[in-house]
Parts: sequence; C-alpha cells; structure tokens
Amino acid sequence: MHASGSRDRSNCRAAATYLIALGNTPFDVGVLTTATLLGSASLTLLVGMTISRFGHRRALLAASALMILTGLGFAAVQAFWPLLLIAFVGTLNPSSGDVSVFLPMEQSLLTRSVADKDRTDLFARYSLAGALMGSFGTLLAAVPERAAAWLGITFVDAVQAMFVVYAVIGNAEGLLYRGLSDVGRGMPRTVDPPLGPSRGIVYRVTALFSVDAFGGGFLVQTILALWLLQAFDVPVATAATIFFWSGLFSAASQLAAAPIARRFGLVNTMVFTHLPSSLCLIAIPFVQNLRCHRIADGPQSP
Repeated sequence: MHASGSRDRSNCRAAATYLIALGNTPFDVGVLTTATLLGSASLTLLVGMTISRFGHRRALLAASALMILTGLGFAAVQAFWPLLLIAFVGTLNPSSGDVSVFLPMEQSLLTRSVADKDRTDLFARYSLAGALMGSFGTLLAAVPERAAAWLGITFVDAVQAMFVVYAVIGNAEGLLYRGLSDVGRGMPRTVDPPLGPSRGIVYRVTALFSVDAFGGGFLVQTILALWLLQAFDVPVATAATIFFWSGLFSAASQLAAAPIARRFGLVNTMVFTHLPSSLCLIAIPFVQNLRCHRIADGPQSP
C-alpha cells in the first residue's frame, strides 16, 4: 500500500531549506506549507464525494498521476506563485504523518478486507509500516547536501533531483494500484451512500480531529525543521536524524495501540496517549539552546 510518509518526509525536510535557498522568506515557506495542507483537505473532501461512484482503483490511479505531476512541478518551477498553485493542487505532505489524498482511500479500502473485530490490528500494522518507512525516509533529507558536495552540483539542483525521484515513486505506485480491484469476492460493486448510518459518529470524530489538527498544524515538521535552522543553525542532516528517531519511537508505539485500545477503548486510547506528547510540545518554546554535532566539522558550540 501507500508509503507516502517516507518520500514526503524526505522531500519536505529538505524543502524548507530549498525554499529559503530559492530566495523565499520564512513567511513564504509558511504560506506554501499551509497551501499543501489546504489542498490535501480539499482533495480529501472531493474523494469522499466521488469514490463511491468511481471506485478506489481509478481514484488511486488519478492520485498517483497527480503525485507525478507534483514532483515534476516542484522540480521544474522556482517562482513563488506557481509553486503555491502546485502546493495546493498537489500531493506533497508537510506534516509528520500522511495527510495526503491517498490516506482516506487506502483506509476505506482496508476496512473491506477484514472483519470488524480485526480492523484495529490491521490499522496498527498499516500505521506501523508507514511510520517505519517515514522514519527511514526522513534520513534521505540529508542526501541533497551530501550529493551537492560529492557531485559538485548546487543544493537547489540536488533537491530538484529529489522531487524527480518523488515523481518516479508516484509512477511505481500507479503500477501497483493497477492491480487493485473494486469487486469484492466475486460480487458486483454497489454504490454505497455517503456515510450512511455512521453519519453521527463521523461528525463527532471529525470535530475531535479538527481540534487536534488545528493545534498540530502550528507545528508541522516542515515548519519545525525551518525553526531549527533559523533559531539554532541546525543542518538538515542533523534535523533529519532528530526526526528519524522521533519517527522510530512513534512507529514502536503502534505495536501497543491495538492491545491498549482493546482494554480502554479506541477514543480513550487516542485522547489520553496525546497528553504526554502535548506536554513535551508545550516545553519546546522554552528551549534556549540546542547542542549540535556536525559529523564532518566536529563538535559545535551550543
């Protein structure tokens, strides 16, 4: 299935530095980041209204094509306003998780593959795979700096090559999605009404997610990477290492999700496990210095 977390994270960690290198201000980077989130939200709404009519396969193939165009667009365009349009329409993801258009389609498809009682375990494994790939993908954020030094090219050229790789992965995903079928167990596909009897639950959970996402939107990892660069002059490679370990611990937590949810309930597990992370988030503005060690240059002053 989709592993957008890995390549989205690697591109977006480097993207903040890349956009600054193009002459954009931190405010411009924030605007572009916001555009990607708004675009993803709009595409998600569109998917919800159309997937029951056209099926998962065609929708996922269309999303893969959009991913290819997004990568090629970011690789070819440097001006702010065209980039803003590509960021809004495209599939690039600036956050620590996958908020792209692929996620709701894959999750709705997964729910049809197992019995109700097995869904939590299935989603735990699905999230674990995505988080692990995302953590390792984060390390690729250091590739443009290394490639620029080794190959004698500019940092901008190296990041643009990463966006081309992003497009190539989108093409590979399209080939994988071609094997999907919207027909389940030999039965003809029926057109299901949107939401149906789950409408009330969906609205309540959506309200909860909206509050959580509103707070999390202030600290998507692209903005955090930019803050580390601006406030502490942390190189991309070091920021990538920090995000790698945080992602790895997040992936490990997925293993505990299913048993905890069975004992305390899905909503309780979701809400109360957020509290420790929220307390750590509150502490971030009080950080006065960050000791950073460059591998190539040796220890640096805090």
